[in-house]
Amino acid sequence: MVQDILEECCFNFGCLWLPEVLKARSCECVESIELTRWTRILFRHYKDLPPLATTEIPGVTFREVLFRTHQIRHTAVHRRLASVSEIEKMIENAVSLTIVLKDALQTRKIETIQREVEVKIEELRRVQNELEVRMSAELAMIAQRRKLLDEFEKKAIDLTLSEGNQNRLRVGSGLDGFLIKGQKCTESGVQHPEKMRHAKGDDAPLKLEDLEGTISSTAGRTTTEQDTP
Repeated sequence: MVQDILEECCFNFGCLWLPEVLKARSCECVESIELTRWTRILFRHYKDLPPLATTEIPGVTFREVLFRTHQIRHTAVHRRLASVSEIEKMIENAVSLTIVLKDALQTRKIETIQREVEVKIEELRRVQNELEVRMSAELAMIAQRRKLLDEFEKKAIDLTLSEGNQNRLRVGSGLDGFLIKGQKCTESGVQHPEKMRHAKGDDAPLKLEDLEGTISSTAGRTTTEQDTP
């Protein structure tokens, strides 16, 4: 839309100040010459224009005003995505061209578009800010939950390690008791399982019946000794 307005602006300017050029190019309607060609034509014949044909924008040359509009056509033709700042800048450049060519009607058209775009951009920024605020809140909540999960994980690890240590102490204490009892049995005459194994032969497996028989035999001898006066 902005490109169409600028092409109409250039066509009106050409009809007013460069009619011979339009006639030589058989240009009879707005669609006859595209925007980028118009900028080259206007720049080429700028020196032939009377001083009152154009107006100046402080700090910007006529050439800069013309060729800054090329991005508008490039974006429209190639359907290139533009950022918000790029869109704002392109509209500003379009307004500048209509001002330089002194086309008040086209200036008002583009300024109307500019105001509508500003409203849309403001709405876009507002929604974007709301989304960012919501995302920040959600990320903060996730970070808090992650912190709690880390604490739960640490507590679970500490509890597992503590219970594991207690279990090892319990098992170790039971083994110590078993070994002490085994030593007492050996001292009272019961052969240690390893001695019984050596007595039967290194390769002979030690059976439970052998240990029970040894204990029974020892118990019998002890009883006999107690009964003898």
